[in-house]
Amino acid sequence: MIQLSLVVALAVCPIFLPATSTHQTSSHTRELTSSQHQRMDLIRRLIDSKAWAEISKQVRIGAKSREITLHDLQTLALTYPGTPFALAVFGTKNILSLSEKTGLPFQVAFPIALFAETTLADEIARGTLFWSDHRFGRELQYDPETHQFFIHLGTKGVEAIGEGRKKVVTKTILYDRSQPEVLARGCTEWDITSEFTAMSRLESSPCVLHAKALMRHTNPSSKKAIMTIVTPLFRPGSLQSVIDNHSLKLTFKERLKIACDIITGLGAMHQKLYVHRDLGARNYFVDIEGKKPGHRRIRAVVADLGRTLALVRAYKVPVQGNACYLSPEGFFRSKMMGFDYFNSDVFAMGCVMWQIYFGELPAWGKKRFFRMEGLPLKKRYQKHMKLLKHTRTRPLKYLHAKHKKMIPLTFEDRFLALILQMTDPDPAQRGKAVDLRTQFQALLKEVEE
Repeated sequence: MIQLSLVVALAVCPIFLPATSTHQTSSHTRELTSSQHQRMDLIRRLIDSKAWAEISKQVRIGAKSREITLHDLQTLALTYPGTPFALAVFGTKNILSLSEKTGLPFQVAFPIALFAETTLADEIARGTLFWSDHRFGRELQYDPETHQFFIHLGTKGVEAIGEGRKKVVTKTILYDRSQPEVLARGCTEWDITSEFTAMSRLESSPCVLHAKALMRHTNPSSKKAIMTIVTPLFRPGSLQSVIDNHSLKLTFKERLKIACDIITGLGAMHQKLYVHRDLGARNYFVDIEGKKPGHRRIRAVVADLGRTLALVRAYKVPVQGNACYLSPEGFFRSKMMGFDYFNSDVFAMGCVMWQIYFGELPAWGKKRFFRMEGLPLKKRYQKHMKLLKHTRTRPLKYLHAKHKKMIPLTFEDRFLALILQMTDPDPAQRGKAVDLRTQFQALLKEVEE
């Protein structure tokens, strides 16, 4: 984290280098040519004179011609412990050691790190908070609210994470010389202040995506105002991508864990009197660590709070952003108010639970009756209700038959029963998210024992 007092701190901050002795480092020092010796001598003189911009230039030239490597700078940094140069070398090493692909070569990473350790604080004091990629090869940005400095990676040597109607999502690095972190950066020309506000107010809520920073700048080319929101990075990404990726081979317990997390997030939102209103499968993020099914660490969050509203403002507004997840009562928006939106949120999440369980949208979601504008609204509603009831009939009969014969329900059966409850045509029968959360958590606990 870059504080405004950075310049003062650098003077007293000790160097941090890998746990390796001077003898061990020198024993692996490569033989330098005369031109390499000359460039390294020049860099030494520049360090002594604190000519930081010229040092960056020489490193870029030397790295491009392969005359200078990071190892060379690490060896040189041992001679200048505690200096901005040594700190920048350490920061560069940690950036290049990140496991997530960043597309940052050494000759780009070091000048940025040296800038962060030297002149950044002065430029911030003069009011500069955004630096275009013409200067450093990547866009840089500072958030005065959180005092964090970001290296926006864009799509140079690395793929974008995703793109929606409003945002393009790419990677960014939170610069911290000891522990840099790769995060997700959503960039848009839309005003997303309300989304950021909702995320900030729900920051302490479990299983709800939280924002690291919200920043604004003007696009140097188009002169348009740009808003950037920074959030944690999830891999593989959206829940929809997880459902579609059959090679992941999610176990039942893993699917139940995802379901438990997202109902936990929705329950937390409802407890704080917020409605989501856009609970499609693309608007949950899933992080999976490990490769072996059944032995992976999985967590999921409710994301994309662009339509989120405080309950007091939920009155005659659209019910869900995606018609696939629209509840029956949501057809009549003019009658919707307050807690009706809680019930509709539960239904939409129930549709997503159906996808988690069966691997595809329920039949009523595929038809998108709400979009059939050639039919009167009431007729569309009736068609939706008919298919909803018909689709639910078979699994309901299956569970009722087991109950009638007093056959104990399996864990899978109980999961299915909760999904059917959440997708009940009658809003009053769906249950509250906070109560459903308790039931899902109890089921998961039994499965894990």
